[in-house]
Amino acid sequence: MRKIILIFTAFMLFVGCQTLRSEEIVQEVSEMESKYFEIAQKKIKELGMDAQNMQCHDKTTEWEDFFKKENKKQFSDLSQKLTDKDFIAIYCGPKEFNVMGGDINVFIDRETDEIIDVLRGQ
Repeated sequence: MRKIILIFTAFMLFVGCQTLRSEEIVQEVSEMESKYFEIAQKKIKELGMDAQNMQCHDKTTEWEDFFKKENKKQFSDLSQKLTDKDFIAIYCGPKEFNVMGGDINVFIDRETDEIIDVLRGQ
């Protein structure tokens, strides 16, 4: 019986340590992502847009997929700028659905934290 209790206790400690480490990793990623959202919001304010009335999302995967699959002619300049870059794409648009335009995509270099390019909606 002692062996079973000892094994169970060791197992619970192991699982608990793994769970804690997973939470630490998620927290590190969240802090890193928030840095990019802050960079994007700073750029939005510099461009005279109202960051308070916008919601932002990470659209990196969508842009990566677009450049792999789609005809890139309309975004050829952007495509060239992003080639061989580890970038994150932050999309921000109006919180209200009935507003046309006023959206923006901010492309940030993960290595330098510098803005590579900005696409603004009309």
